[in-house]
Amino acid sequence: SIKDWIYTQICETTTPLHQQLLPLVDVYINSIIPASKSSPEATNKPITEQEILKVFQGVTGENLRVKHHTITTQLLMLYYVLSYEEALLANAKSLAAMKRKPKSYSSALMDQIPIKYLIRQAQGLQQELGGLHS
Repeated sequence: SIKDWIYTQICETTTPLHQQLLPLVDVYINSIIPASKSSPEATNKPITEQEILKVFQGVTGENLRVKHHTITTQLLMLYYVLSYEEALLANAKSLAAMKRKPKSYSSALMDQIPIKYLIRQAQGLQQELGGLHS
C-alpha cells in the first residue's frame, strides 16, 4: 500500500534530506483527508499510532534492544504527525459538512513523542535537514 511505502521512506531516510521528501509527505497527508462532498472517500489510510510509536521507542530509555531510528526519521515522523493534525484543523469545516472526520491522533501518542528534544536536535542539524527545519 502507499501508506506502507511512505512509512518505509520515512523510516529509512538519512541526511541530507531529499528535497522531494517533504512535498511527498504533504501530498500523502492530503490523500488521507477527503477532499469534498463529491468525493468523500479518502484515498489512503493514515500511519497508525503503533507505527508512529515504533519510531520513538528507545528515545526515552525503554526497549534498548529495539532498532533505534535515526534522529532524521524521528523528526520526519514528527513533521508528518504535526502536518496531519494541521490539515485536519484546516479542513474541519468541510469535513464536518461531509459528516466525515478522519481520526485525530491521541493525546497519549503526543505525550510519548519527545518534541522538545527533537526540536533541540533539529536546531543542530539545520544544514542537513533543509526545509524540515523551517
